[in-house]
Amino acid sequence: FLTLGLYERPWQDVDEEDAQNPPSIGYYQSEIFLPGDWRPNIPNEAFNNIGPRDGYWGAKIVMSFTDEQLERAIDATQWSDVAARTYLLRSLKERRDMTGRYWFSRVSPLDNPRVEDRAIVVFDDRWTRHFGGTTEYRVEFDWAAPEPEIEFQGVFTEPRITLPMPAGAVAQAERPRDRYALLQVWKRQEDGDWAPRPARFWLDWQNGSYRVIGARY
Repeated sequence: FLTLGLYERPWQDVDEEDAQNPPSIGYYQSEIFLPGDWRPNIPNEAFNNIGPRDGYWGAKIVMSFTDEQLERAIDATQWSDVAARTYLLRSLKERRDMTGRYWFSRVSPLDNPRVEDRAIVVFDDRWTRHFGGTTEYRVEFDWAAPEPEIEFQGVFTEPRITLPMPAGAVAQAERPRDRYALLQVWKRQEDGDWAPRPARFWLDWQNGSYRVIGARY
């Protein structure tokens, strides 16, 4: 793709006199950082085709770096410019959190689903873990294998969903979508709306208990 110099990156518009970053840092800022638009200098198709699930996966890795880990990384540089060290540490924390907020808001960031006490699905709310806020979840459950089949909807205020158990026999359906139960969970976001995409958990029924067999965001 040929731009003839007409395309400018955001940092190219930064006025050197107005820039708050120390000279030794260069054009590294959080004020102009756009997580959804960020691209590496060397073209990479993974970033060109990034979607909500890809961004969520990457943001989980970025958010796994704690403040203490970032502080130790900066200390390890033995940078003589104290102002630069302080600025870079602050910028790293801000860009980390901006990345998490952006991509976590594109899905329902409900991770590590597991079953407790046979029929209680528990998960980790990554937004609440990192940023606080409300814990409210809209749930849809659908399972065609039991007789009678099970469907229910509801709203829960804790990351624990108690599922109804089959009252009768569970048919061994040939098609997986008929055999396995599907639990969809939408998280209530900061603006009061439900997340645009649910966390989808597939469950199997074995030995009188649910078992998580898959997840998709």
